[in-house]
Amino acid sequence: MSLEFDENNKPVSAAYTRHSPLDTENPVSGMIAFDYLVDATGRAGLMSTKYLKNRNFMDSLKNIAVWGYWTGVGSYGEGTTRAGAPWFEALTGMGFFLKLRSTKC
Repeated sequence: MSLEFDENNKPVSAAYTRHSPLDTENPVSGMIAFDYLVDATGRAGLMSTKYLKNRNFMDSLKNIAVWGYWTGVGSYGEGTTRAGAPWFEALTGMGFFLKLRSTKC
């Protein structure tokens, strides 16, 4: 995969090649354009390591991850201006809240 940037150095499209498990001899290539890019590559950090070159690690936060899954709960702050925006409090670090689809896989 490779990214293309506009004149303001904003990512605007990605070129890709994928291999079908049914036809490994003929990979398919394409391009997708977008308005926003979310780097969901986790620890690999594709944007910060390959393109922005601004990756840094805090020794105190290395190898720490917390997650959980719950059933039978609603969305945070329904009916308010903070709907779907959970509250995280920490001195340093990051918090992510990713809503899973409501049906089981």
